[in-house]
Amino acid sequence: MPEQLVLGRIDAWVGAGLIDEATATRLRAAEAAAPPEPVGASAPASRRRTFPLGAVFGPGVSVGEMFGYLGGAFVLAAWLTMVAQTTRPGQAYGVLAAAVVLAVLGIAARTQSPRLTRAAGVAFLVAGASLFGGTYLLIASPSETSAQPQVVAAAVWLVAAVAFRRLHRALLAQLGLIVAIVVAAAVSMRWLEEIIFGPVRFDIEPEPDSPARVVLLALGWLIAAVVLGVLGLVEARGTDPATRTRAALTRLAAGLTAVLGTATAVFASGYLEGNDYGRLIEPVLGDAALMVVSAVLLQRAFWRQASSYVYPAALGVVIGLSDLNAQYLSTATSTEFALLVEGLILLAAGLGFDRLRRRVGALADEDEAGDDGEGDHGMPNDAVPGLA
Repeated sequence: MPEQLVLGRIDAWVGAGLIDEATATRLRAAEAAAPPEPVGASAPASRRRTFPLGAVFGPGVSVGEMFGYLGGAFVLAAWLTMVAQTTRPGQAYGVLAAAVVLAVLGIAARTQSPRLTRAAGVAFLVAGASLFGGTYLLIASPSETSAQPQVVAAAVWLVAAVAFRRLHRALLAQLGLIVAIVVAAAVSMRWLEEIIFGPVRFDIEPEPDSPARVVLLALGWLIAAVVLGVLGLVEARGTDPATRTRAALTRLAAGLTAVLGTATAVFASGYLEGNDYGRLIEPVLGDAALMVVSAVLLQRAFWRQASSYVYPAALGVVIGLSDLNAQYLSTATSTEFALLVEGLILLAAGLGFDRLRRRVGALADEDEAGDDGEGDHGMPNDAVPGLA
């Protein structure tokens, strides 16, 4: 009990001659008169799990920093508007020049004050996107319809994002790497679709689309999610203070990629037999796939004590159940009943997954207390500021 600890220290101070008995009596009386602390109030501040989201990205944004970002955005917009009026090679070189300048500014600012360190992360993020755009303009013709130039441009962005992340450990540099991986996955799947199924056709009598497109899309997004999950695992094993925040962000991105990518795949529509247009697979099958993905994410959340996986799992359940409601229940019953069911789905998901998130956090707290900050299986939990 905290009060017993205080009384024991008072006795120790008397025994050591630090205070006299009269002072000790007054201290004991004050401690006895103090109201009891609420449950959980004595937990160390480092163990409290709810913080403002903005705290994840460093100190608050000052007025000067805010206007600096706005001014930089206008300068970049003016430069891009100017180079857009030149020839296509000129446009490409102009965008690439902006990327180089931003990268140099990021390298120069990355070891300065916390706010300049954050600005370096923003510079690296925009530089990566500029590299993607500039590379695409350089290698693609104006009438290009193939996804191959996009794949090359995404590969350049991915290499640059890895380099920026190696140079800079900030959360925004990690976000840039995550976005580069997702973009590379998206354009790679589009390219594979062209190779396997042929380019998009606009015939008067189109051939039926193959349901195999759904499998290709779902598999591609799940592979991207696994890559992000492994990256989160690597980040969680880091030693610097911000490693848990980066791991949490990466795991959140992995879960969202798995859920939203699977949803994109199973909701894909196309021409069916008889020139009908609709879902390539039955909605119930796609919704079942979403439930399976959500179940796997929940298993990962408890196994790794990573609450970042709980949020995407909740999203997957809500999307799947809502689609079942829209595709089947709403057509068989009234609109009012379907709206009632949708409300119950959202309420149940909110309450249920909040309890699951708290349970994951409680397990992580138990491991921190017993293993000196290490979660189960040697993994630190990632319920960090803004993501817990």
